[in-house]
Amino acid sequence: MATFSSSDCTAVYMRDGHNDDNNYISDPVIRLANYEWCSRYYGLMKWALPTVPTGMITDATLIVQSLVNNLNAGELFLYFVRQPWIPDRVTWERYDGSRFWEEPGGLSGIDIYDQPISDATVTVDRTGIFSYTLNSYGCTQLSQFLNDGSWNGIIIGGYWDGSRQWMGGQWDDIIVLNNKPQLSFNYTI
Repeated sequence: MATFSSSDCTAVYMRDGHNDDNNYISDPVIRLANYEWCSRYYGLMKWALPTVPTGMITDATLIVQSLVNNLNAGELFLYFVRQPWIPDRVTWERYDGSRFWEEPGGLSGIDIYDQPISDATVTVDRTGIFSYTLNSYGCTQLSQFLNDGSWNGIIIGGYWDGSRQWMGGQWDDIIVLNNKPQLSFNYTI
């Protein structure tokens, strides 16, 4: 059994609204929001994973730190990303600076693996540390990324009603995460 644990993460957020083609790689945080009538913010995170051709992940955890939270409550969704996004070029409209997401913000079935990677409903309702245990699908798919190197990271965002819909409706409904979340997993070789 071997262990991987790293907070050496490349992270960036995307924002729609009036800033569809802006890149936010220079912002030292991941901003998350999902307003019905103004802006959505989703984060992208990627770690350099080891390549283990026969590796099988037995358990995995993602730990995020909420630095600011103006919500009464906000649940976060986590999905694996299909598109090979480029950190200093990704925008709400484009994943590599030139090619468009199938759906702006990257949440279509072509842009993501359309199955949540954690069954946990973790409500981010304060500043502090929050932990997500990957479900069996998340561990199996992450094992595949270890085996074949097709890893494109994780998309994280907030929703209000469990269906990737809006998070509320106040201008200050925003969660700000440290941009160095930690991914840890145990795997067999």
